[in-house]
Amino acid sequence: MELLLGAINIAGDFAAVYVFTAKLKHGSRKNYALFLISALVLLCAAVRVEAIVLDRAYPVIFTALCETAKIAALGFAAHSCISSGWLGSFYPAIWSIMTAEFLHELPLLILRLPGLSDAYSTAVYLVLRFALTTVVLLILLKTAAVTMPQSGVYRIGPRQFTSAVTITILHIGIFSYLMTTNWMTLLPWPYLLVLVFAQGYCLIVLYLQNELFRFPLDWKSLRMERGADFDQYIASVDSLLKAQSANIDLLCETHPTLSTRFNSFRKGHTLWQQARDFGQARFSGQNFHLTSNARKFAYNTFWENLPKPYTLYRDLSMFLRDYLSDAADARNAVIAYNALDHYTEYASNEEELALLDRWAKWAKEIMPLIDAEPTVEGKIRKSEEVNAQNADLGNEVNKIFETPKARKMINGGLLVNTLKEHVLTLDSLGADPFIKNIWLTRKVV
Repeated sequence: MELLLGAINIAGDFAAVYVFTAKLKHGSRKNYALFLISALVLLCAAVRVEAIVLDRAYPVIFTALCETAKIAALGFAAHSCISSGWLGSFYPAIWSIMTAEFLHELPLLILRLPGLSDAYSTAVYLVLRFALTTVVLLILLKTAAVTMPQSGVYRIGPRQFTSAVTITILHIGIFSYLMTTNWMTLLPWPYLLVLVFAQGYCLIVLYLQNELFRFPLDWKSLRMERGADFDQYIASVDSLLKAQSANIDLLCETHPTLSTRFNSFRKGHTLWQQARDFGQARFSGQNFHLTSNARKFAYNTFWENLPKPYTLYRDLSMFLRDYLSDAADARNAVIAYNALDHYTEYASNEEELALLDRWAKWAKEIMPLIDAEPTVEGKIRKSEEVNAQNADLGNEVNKIFETPKARKMINGGLLVNTLKEHVLTLDSLGADPFIKNIWLTRKVV
C-alpha cells in the first residue's frame, strides 16, 4: 500500500508538471521530452528521500528542504529544456508542485467534514483523489495553463514572482508539518484552512485573474502637433476614445471569462493615457494655453471622471499638472506680495527699523505721484526718476531685504498668496479635499 500511495503521489506531481508546461514554448520536442524525463526522475527521487528523512531527527526541517530542493530542481530543469527566462521557468515549477500537493490534501480535508469522517478509508480516498485530480487538472489544462502564458512564455515580473515565493514558503512550512504529524487526529482546523488558502491563492488569484498577461494594454493616444487646429484635435481624440471603448467591449464579449474589473481598468488606462497627451496639447496652442473648447472637453471627459483611488493610473499625475496649471492661468490671477505692508518684521535691530521707517514714509509719499501718471510708460518713467533721486536710501533698504531673514519672510508670503490663488482655482473646479491636498503639497515641495 505504501508503494501504491508513493506511485500515486508521483503520478499526481508529474501530471501537474505536464499541465503547467505543455503549452509553453519548447526549443524542440526532444528538449521537452528530456524535461519530462528529468522531471519524472526528480519526483521519484524526492518521494524516496522524503520517506527516508521522515524517520530521521528533525523531520520537519528535512521535509521542508526536500520540498524546496524539488521545486528548485524542477525550475532548473525547465530552464534548461524550455525556452523561457529564469522567472518564467521557476513559476510553473512552483505552481505545479503546489497544485499537486493541494490535490493530495483536498480529499483528506473533504473526508474530515462533519458526516464524512466515518466513511474514510484508503479506497474512498484514492477514488476521490483520482476524480478531483483529473477534473481540476483538465480544467487547468484548458484554461489557466493556456491563457496565462503569452506566446508560450510566462511573462513574470518581480512582484508576481515574490508573491509566488512567499506563498510557497508558507505552503512548504505547513506541508512539512503535515507530513510529520498524524494530522487526521491531531491537526487543528486553522492549519488546514491556511493550507487551503495558500494553495487556492495560486489557482484563483495568481492565475485566473491575471488577464493583463494574456491581453496586454494598448499604448495608443493622439498628440497635437504644433500649430494644429484644436477643434480638429478634440474631434479626433473623442473619436479614438469611443473606438477604444468599443474595442474593449468587443474583446470582453469575445472572451466572456474576462472580468468586469479588466474591462474597467483597460478603459481607464486608455482614457488617462490620452488625458496625459491632451494636457500636453496646451504647449502646442496659442500662448501655450488650451482653448475654451479644449478646456470644456477636458473638464467633461477627464476631470469629471477622475478615478479612485487616484493612484490607479500613472498618467493622472501628469494630466493634473497640466490641466490645473492651465486653469490657474485662465483665471488671470496676479500673485503679488507687498513688502511695504510687513516692513517692520524685516528689521534685526533699532537702526534697521529706523531706516525702514524712513523708507516706508518716503514710499507712501511717492505712490500718489506715480499713480497720477496717465500711462504705463509714464508710471515707469516716474518710478525710475524718484528711485534715482533716493538711490542711497534704496540701496540700504535692499541690503536688508536680501538678508536670509527677510528673504525667508518674503518667499513665505509669496508662497501663501500663491496657494490661496490655487485654492480658488481648485474650488472653481469643484475639486475634493484629497486633490486639493495633493496639488497644494506639490506646489510647496
